[in-house]
Amino acid sequence: MSNRREIALSPDINVAATIAKANKVAARAANKGLSGGFAVTIETKMVPGKNLMGFEDASLPPRQVKYLIIEGAPAAYEGWAFVAKAEWVNGLPVITGSPWYEGEPVDRASLVEGGCDHCGVSRQRKSVIIVEKDGARKQVGKQCLKDYLGHEAPVSWFSDRDPFAEFGGYEGGGVEFFSLISDLTWAAAIVRVKGFVPASHYDRRTTKALVSIATGKRPTDWAAAAEWDEVQALIDWEADGATAEAILAFARTLEGDTDYIQNVKAVVGTDSVYYDPKYRGLVVSLAGVYARDVEKKAREAADPVVEAEFGKVGEKVTVTLTAVSSRAFDSGFGTTYANTFTGEGHRFKWVTGTRSFETGEKVTMKGTIKGYDEWDGRKFTVLTRCKEVAC
Repeated sequence: MSNRREIALSPDINVAATIAKANKVAARAANKGLSGGFAVTIETKMVPGKNLMGFEDASLPPRQVKYLIIEGAPAAYEGWAFVAKAEWVNGLPVITGSPWYEGEPVDRASLVEGGCDHCGVSRQRKSVIIVEKDGARKQVGKQCLKDYLGHEAPVSWFSDRDPFAEFGGYEGGGVEFFSLISDLTWAAAIVRVKGFVPASHYDRRTTKALVSIATGKRPTDWAAAAEWDEVQALIDWEADGATAEAILAFARTLEGDTDYIQNVKAVVGTDSVYYDPKYRGLVVSLAGVYARDVEKKAREAADPVVEAEFGKVGEKVTVTLTAVSSRAFDSGFGTTYANTFTGEGHRFKWVTGTRSFETGEKVTMKGTIKGYDEWDGRKFTVLTRCKEVAC
């Protein structure tokens, strides 16, 4: 099986150091006598320009982005190939699949905590490796792994970190367990103000990175300290704490058999209070998933059926509206909010750096119709130069 992956690199990354580390990682398979393995290179590509909302805009000049290119085949030993790593948390398996494996997902019901199909001895193993040969799978403990794969520990593609972190070097370690509610409270605050930024994003501070900053000590470096102060100012302990409780309840009722949902159930657990730092990205992502779910439900509940234009472009209007969503994003002018509303039998949008809204909030505004925008199959009347007036 051969594959190619492209990982966009941050402009701040030291390219020479990154390629050296990537080559070192890729060479491990060969050093351990495994077949397969990967070659890594750097490619520079021109990508479309993006507007302040983060969407591609053909009117803007293209940008140069460096990509880490990983090509090759998953490592294997005498026909046994890596499939996944299974680690038990709260009695449930967390699966870290090989990003290059394209076969059937791991059957969680077939796994035995602490078991090894090679020696038949069950013990308190932290994790096992799932291997496959000619369609047959085995879970193998660390002590027996060498008999199957030719070495005692899995290579880097079973790292707990994603490939971006593996090659970009952004993640650190830790030994103390983290508080679920504390991290979710910070994540709720950050998502509320700045929107959710996934770990794969390369040109903005990710939500996970901001949570790490918020929960750490104030740095001594003045620039880092200024960023720490900025993040600290985002939180509303009462409101964001309530949202964190709602996120946790939401996570514990997620339904589905995807690896993401099953891993969430394992890490969050029914009675979990603390969690392993290695799963911070998974925990923090729940704030983004929850925010999208709330926005979707609000939109579905309030969405009107009128698709006709509300008025002429340039016309001044006074409208009474109900807020549906308020999505924050960073722009060259600071934090900006894309606010959407329903009212008067239509949908409205107002992009501003001065005001965000709670879902369900009522407001009467005077503004000017700037134009019409279509998103996700729905038409919005775009307002500008808005001013709130008494109802």
